[in-house]
Parts: sequence; structure tokens; C-alpha cells
Amino acid sequence: MVWEIDGFEVEILLQAEEGIRIARWDETVKQVYVQATLPQQEAIWSIRRLCEGDRGTTEESLYDTLELFDRSWPVKIERQKIRPYIDKNIVHCYVLKGPLTARQRVSLQEELLRSTMLRFVGVWEERLNVLISEIGFRKLKTKPFSVCLRKSGITFDKNLHRLKLEVLEYSVFNALSTYVNLEENVYLSLRDRWFLAYKNCDRILNYEYRFSDSNNSAFT
Repeated sequence: MVWEIDGFEVEILLQAEEGIRIARWDETVKQVYVQATLPQQEAIWSIRRLCEGDRGTTEESLYDTLELFDRSWPVKIERQKIRPYIDKNIVHCYVLKGPLTARQRVSLQEELLRSTMLRFVGVWEERLNVLISEIGFRKLKTKPFSVCLRKSGITFDKNLHRLKLEVLEYSVFNALSTYVNLEENVYLSLRDRWFLAYKNCDRILNYEYRFSDSNNSAFT
């Protein structure tokens, strides 16, 4: 199967494995392995991003995708040890050999969630003039977070990585507001200022944590 991408005729080799990788890309032959179940438009977009810095080399490069923050992200697999990070809408991570395994995907989701949540915590610590001594992550079934005043800490659900970034920051805002026992009028003022779509965030969280409208929200 041949696709035309940016004026190039690219031979597409379907594979069962997840992600995308370049088999060969030079002046005469352009071959790319593509996950068989990947939608064509998403695959073409990923190939373009992958080849931006890799055209003209026969060295095999690996590309993949990752479900994170309620969307599919292209993943550039690095062969040098780095901490995973997101730059220009691409996830960069280190894998010694081959594409991402199922276990590596879970680990990557958890690590990127942690770094993202800590960044949001830092923002709201400054806005609320508070310092949280301990931030943890574990599986929580009924709430996106748990506050422990005795230990001066907050625990977030480790599965929050499946939700949108706006919902994650909203969860952080609610966690820190609960931690400092923010007065209602101050809470509402900050909520209305920083989260214009807070009603949608509430709906998402209430659905994800199986709270009905009569229970008010996942934060009660």
C-alpha cells in the first residue's frame, strides 16, 4: 500500500504492534511500519512529525502513540536516558530496545501524570500562599483526591491520567482549596476566574467517579 505524503510516495507496511517506525527513508525508498488499527489521518500526521528530523537517514527510528489526558499523543522514543517529558505536543521518553511495552505505557502515563500534577500544585500553592508537605498518588475509587491534614498531605488518584488537562488542574484547585479550608466566597471567585468550564469539569468528574447530581460533586 502506498500513500502520498507531502509529495513523497511512502510504502506503508502494516504491523500488529502499536505505533509507527521508519523502516527506510532515503532518496530512493521510503518505507514506514504503521499500526494496522491506526486511523489513516492520525498515521499521516505522526509520520510527518516523525520524519521532520529523520529524513535522509537509513538508521531505524521508533515512533509510537500514547493515550494520555483524554487524547492520543505521538511518542518519540529516545535511545539516550532521559526523564519523560512533553514538548511541542510530542511525548519524549527513553526505551532501551523496541517499541513501548504495556508495562512501560502504564509507567509512562503515571510519570507524566505525576510531573503534570506537581506543576499544577506549584501554581496553586503560590496562588493560595500554601505549601503542601507531601503529594502522593495511589488508586482512589470514589474521589479524584484525598486530603490528610494530619500528615499535611494530598493524595491524587493515579488513574487521573485519563482525563483532560483542564480537569486535572481543576482537581488540584479543589484539593488545595479543601486543604486550606478556603472560604466559600473566595473559592467561588477563584473558580469563576480560572475555570470558565467548571460545570463541564464537575460533570466529567462526577461521571468518572460515579457520583450522581444529588451527591453534588466528587469533592464532597
